[in-house]
Amino acid sequence: MTRSAGFTRRQLLEAAAGLSAGLALSPALAKAAEHATQRRQWRNWGGNLTASPAQILAPQSEDEVVDILRNTKGGIRPVGSGHSWSGLVPTDETIVTLDRLSGLVDHNPDTLQAEVLGGTKLFAYGPLVEDVGQAIVNMSDINYQTMAGAVATSTHGTGRDLGSMSSYVVGMQLVTPAGELIECRKDKNADLLRAACNGLGALGIVTRLRFQNREAHRLHQKTWMADLDETLEDIDSLNNSNQQMELFPFPNSSRTLVVTTNEAAPGEPDRIHEDPNALLELNEAFQSISKVPLIDEFLYNSALDYEMSETEHRVGPSYKVLAHIRAIPFMEMEYTVPAALGADCLREVMAVIKKKAPDVCFPLEYRYIKADDTLIGMFSEQDGCAISVHQFADNPNWRDYLSVIEPVFWKYGGRPHWGKWHSLGARELASLYPHWNAFKTLRRDMDPSGRMLNDHLRFVLGEAG
Repeated sequence: MTRSAGFTRRQLLEAAAGLSAGLALSPALAKAAEHATQRRQWRNWGGNLTASPAQILAPQSEDEVVDILRNTKGGIRPVGSGHSWSGLVPTDETIVTLDRLSGLVDHNPDTLQAEVLGGTKLFAYGPLVEDVGQAIVNMSDINYQTMAGAVATSTHGTGRDLGSMSSYVVGMQLVTPAGELIECRKDKNADLLRAACNGLGALGIVTRLRFQNREAHRLHQKTWMADLDETLEDIDSLNNSNQQMELFPFPNSSRTLVVTTNEAAPGEPDRIHEDPNALLELNEAFQSISKVPLIDEFLYNSALDYEMSETEHRVGPSYKVLAHIRAIPFMEMEYTVPAALGADCLREVMAVIKKKAPDVCFPLEYRYIKADDTLIGMFSEQDGCAISVHQFADNPNWRDYLSVIEPVFWKYGGRPHWGKWHSLGARELASLYPHWNAFKTLRRDMDPSGRMLNDHLRFVLGEAG
């Protein structure tokens, strides 16, 4: 529990008691208030978003979540790990964190399904289900998110035949804005499940999730440096011959990292090593080389080739191989374009960067993801190619850089990642999703007063304030 300086536990308890009396809250809600973050300050991982809500509540049971939604007044926003760059969380009313609501609830060894509480961190999910012989089918290369937060924004990894994390949800428990606990499955409240699998926290608070997993397994990931143009010419072959494939193109160079991931050979020993300072070292090298006139790109390409002169290998349990350390804060924009247009879109993005952002070196990320049946997910009824653009969080011009690149994605029918920075509102977004109106209708039915909305959601969903 975080306390502001000079705030004693007695004062904290007295404040909680006063809140309970003043609002006529139940004992369960008073207990959640006792565990509230008293500084009432919230900040996301990237540092571009802050909020000063009236209260931050940390329930430790589903009953407390129900009580909060039944008995508090005004707006409510759920928060995961704060790893989104879009304005999904900020509110000046109530923020609810599920950090105290985590862990494995149930599992089925026959169906390879597992149920976890919504606040369970992705980095904890791997070991939890490994202990019962299971593994997540696919995951992002960042594992700091909560499971509920990752699903709410269709967080994903890569793999032409693999969907986002949302696509592997087969059931959930959702507390509605009115405080009703609803079970959603493929055969029960199926439409609500499809909506809530990329629900943006706008339909209520997800307290449990049941995932379709696979058997525990080990992976072998290979990484090497290559020429970007040559790689894109052969991208279909590379994509089709590997279980998972992604690229990390280097701006203002002609190089890319190629990463392929497949099942590890039996008996292959574990080997997982990572340099958490690699990005800083890359930036230092780029800044030095870019000062040399005329031959800077040649030198930069040569330096990249030298640094990655040999193929690197990562071998181990799937969840350890897929996740990577992300210790340097950054800002991120990601758009998903139709899979067949991915290579052309990337070429144009790289050309715009070279022309308009010659001082940028932070690598992009390029991934393929299978279509799903979410209502407003980035991959709704469309195989996608996700292209991510990054800049260091301490760069004061990060927004200008992302804004220069963003129009390229619009040309290719790109759908923005809901958890990452973008500038689109409802007018532009409505035409990108086949079930946009169905989602909006369901959301209004669930929350006619809009208490789960904040300013950002009103803007992107086109709801009146």
